[in-house]
Amino acid sequence: MRKTSSCVCFQDTVAFLSQFDDGNGMPKSVEYGMTYWLTDEEYYDINSEMVRIASKYIPILIQQAKNQQRAADITRAKALLAKHGMKVDIE
Repeated sequence: MRKTSSCVCFQDTVAFLSQFDDGNGMPKSVEYGMTYWLTDEEYYDINSEMVRIASKYIPILIQQAKNQQRAADITRAKALLAKHGMKVDIE
């Protein structure tokens, strides 16, 4: 995953998690955009369990990633403003 400042990009995290989220139908792999990884008979049992378990945590993980991205963006904005002799107080 691509790094921005000190955290992983929000979009990358959401894309990664999407392959375990069955909220919008059968999830597709990030790499190939296919569902074969989930429907393959040899690994269906473990892959379907990963989706079942991960779906419980995805909303929390996405919110955490969003919060981390916000903090990184604010830090970067403050650094850019400081570069030009400006300061802002943002929480």
